[in-house]
Amino acid sequence: MITTLLWVALLVSIVITIFRAIRRKRKYGKVGGFKSYLTSISLYAVAVVNLIAAHMESLGIVSWVLTLIFILLGAYFTKFIPVEEKSPFVKDS
Repeated sequence: MITTLLWVALLVSIVITIFRAIRRKRKYGKVGGFKSYLTSISLYAVAVVNLIAAHMESLGIVSWVLTLIFILLGAYFTKFIPVEEKSPFVKDS
């Protein structure tokens, strides 16, 4: 029972973060094109691969290799994320 609740909570949190990422990208403009989305997509793919591997109870070499590939792709495509002139997290003093 508790594992089912944890799975549901994890899936809901992934969906919420995806929608927040899309909304934030739209708010700050579509600078950078599709390649700037690939970092988020690959890091969400890591979460999905690990969810599937944990559900199937097979944390073998395939899930490790896919996780490593998606993390490396995510790291590579960070160079296409546009640099904001003003950070939304820093308040003006």
